[in-house]
Amino acid sequence: MADKLPIDQVKALKARHSQLVDARLPSEGLWTELRKYIRPEAKAFYSDDLPGQQLRNRLFDGTAAWANEQLANAIVGLLMPKNQQWFFLTVDGVEEGRVKLDWAARDWLQRVSDIIYSYYLRPSANAGTSGHEICMDVGGLGTGIEHQTWDEKSQGLVFRPLALADCWLDQDYLGRIDTLHRRIIWNKRQLLQAFQEKDLPEKVQKSKKYDEPYEIVHAVFPREDRIANSLLPTQKAYASVWFMPDVKAEEAVLKNSGFDIFPYATPRFFKRATEVYGRGPGANCLPNVRYLQSLKRVNIKGKTKLIDPALLVPHDGILTDVIAEPSALIHYEADAFANQTRPPITPLLTGANPNVGDVEIDREQNFILQCFYAEWFQSEQKKERQTATEIIDNQDQRANMMSPNLGRIETEYLDRRIARSYNLLKAHGKIPDAPSSLRQAELKVRYETPARRAQRAQQSLNDRRFVELILPLAELEPGIMDEFDLVEFAKSTANNLSVSQNIRRKPKDIDARKQAREDQQQQDALMQNALPASQAIKNVAQAQNA
Repeated sequence: MADKLPIDQVKALKARHSQLVDARLPSEGLWTELRKYIRPEAKAFYSDDLPGQQLRNRLFDGTAAWANEQLANAIVGLLMPKNQQWFFLTVDGVEEGRVKLDWAARDWLQRVSDIIYSYYLRPSANAGTSGHEICMDVGGLGTGIEHQTWDEKSQGLVFRPLALADCWLDQDYLGRIDTLHRRIIWNKRQLLQAFQEKDLPEKVQKSKKYDEPYEIVHAVFPREDRIANSLLPTQKAYASVWFMPDVKAEEAVLKNSGFDIFPYATPRFFKRATEVYGRGPGANCLPNVRYLQSLKRVNIKGKTKLIDPALLVPHDGILTDVIAEPSALIHYEADAFANQTRPPITPLLTGANPNVGDVEIDREQNFILQCFYAEWFQSEQKKERQTATEIIDNQDQRANMMSPNLGRIETEYLDRRIARSYNLLKAHGKIPDAPSSLRQAELKVRYETPARRAQRAQQSLNDRRFVELILPLAELEPGIMDEFDLVEFAKSTANNLSVSQNIRRKPKDIDARKQAREDQQQQDALMQNALPASQAIKNVAQAQNA
């Protein structure tokens, strides 16, 4: 039997859902237009599209939709590149130099980072595809929603993008999304797969129509009246309640459980201070998108008139209907137009210029591309070869131009995604126990974007050039090397280049090598000291024999 909520809490939950639905209504008109012109593949807000339905046949120009795709590609490439591991776990204070990690801590952080990333690379996880869909929604509609769960069949993580049309959000006093209500349409067969039959409402249990759809809401929100440190699912930090809003309160709740952390990632491109949902670049250029659609429609219509113009046909003399198709035959009386100097059927030429709107169209298209930052990522490459410094500067400049938006996506999307992954993997025994030095440490994520990796590579390059410069001087003045530690230089270079912890020696191995080196040096010293004594003995022996 499901853990039912008290009736008053069920009524309050249903009323809360109605409030969230009403609060979102003013935004749905904007989202409907954004979906129409910029994100046509998103689910409709007021109606359901048929599977396989053509979604772009209402567009006369696809510039905005294409620009949104390019923006999503750029965000994925900058934050989640597929050709390299783009994140590593660390501890708060390490990058600032306030905390020093021992070998065991560094090794554990490296192993856990590799474990999480290995699950992301699984095809069954759908991590890459889901990330791209989320970025498409963030750019087009302003808000993306991703759900992450554990799949018992594949024994791994599964990521799934959710439609904004089916989700209602709310945030805490700091502006962080902490409440989500998701609408799901399931039939009786699917309800029996997800829940126990005895937990379903009586009318659903008695129904013989297994394909009849029912509306279910999954509500996730902070649990305020929980018992701290309890292991019960109903006492976790976030409540997870499945209910049917159209059923009386006594039978509405299908399942009552909970989560340790918020199971959804809800990135927003940017937002107004008084709003919950985000806004994307499409909201800024929506008037231009509308204008461009009208321009293209009129332009296409005008060019069509020039290519296939209206025909001037005399009222009398034509025996059959006028068929304006290639190789068509039009019959007319032989002497009906004998006294006329022009052909009996002539096109209506208006003298309009077919290219008059092209300049305006180009200007609007370029503005829309700028709104979606497409020109930054589609910039013309130099014909001559670029130096490493120029490439690094180019990557860094592009990342800096979008740093506010990328920072928000890292915080609201990637941070929550990785934290949820860690929580799920740990709950299923996939994460090894942390060393004692990290038991009370606060973990954080260090992102290895191409631009940041390039910056650290540049720092290592500068350090190497400096060492190469001073080594010849050290031969003349050995005291120079007293100022610099080459061992620390090697460690710094390894960190800047994100060298794997697997190829770095353990402290006990380092100590053993140091001890072996010292022993060898002592033996060599003894050998050197013994040489004069042995030579003296040899000389005395030779003198006595003489």
